Amino acid sequence: MKLNKLQIVDSVHTIANVNVIKDEKRRKEGKAPRDVEASWGTKGNKMVTGKDGKKHKETEYFCGYKDQVSFNAESGLVTSVIPGRANDYDGYKLKKLVERDLKKGIDVGTVAGDNGYDDGDNHYYLKEEGINSAIRLNSYRTEKKDENKEKWIKLKESKEYQEGLKERSKPMP
Repeated sequence: MKLNKLQIVDSVHTIANVNVIKDEKRRKEGKAPRDVEASWGTKGNKMVTGKDGKKHKETEYFCGYKDQVSFNAESGLVTSVIPGRANDYDGYKLKKLVERDLKKGIDVGTVAGDNGYDDGDNHYYLKEEGINSAIRLNSYRTEKKDENKEKWIKLKESKEYQEGLKERSKPMP
């Protein structure tokens, strides 16, 4: 099967099969946790309504695992997986995902991902490999007050960046 050239990277959160309240009690009693490999991580922020009726952001935590995946945008076929801990930084896994895809002979033209992958090393690596970046930029890159922001603005305005992020936000086939 010939795949299109857009690969999407993302993290997949897996909740551990652990009652965290009982597990905390086990730890206080000096016993090992039910799942020694599981760790705590954040899934992001969500809007909640407080007791005062006002909406505010609240961080969503989970106990479990966070795997990094690369998949083809057109087919939805997962091409590479890197298992990890819930508190792993997404940005450190991008290079390894892309390397695995390239080693499998996948023709990667653009890599799209959320701002968890927005790391200078990732952008540099993709550029060195001749791969377009459609990694959602954190606002500090384009809002800073120095001349370096111009390269980030140029990236954000590129056709590959805009199309990559547009495809990334579509539901999987």
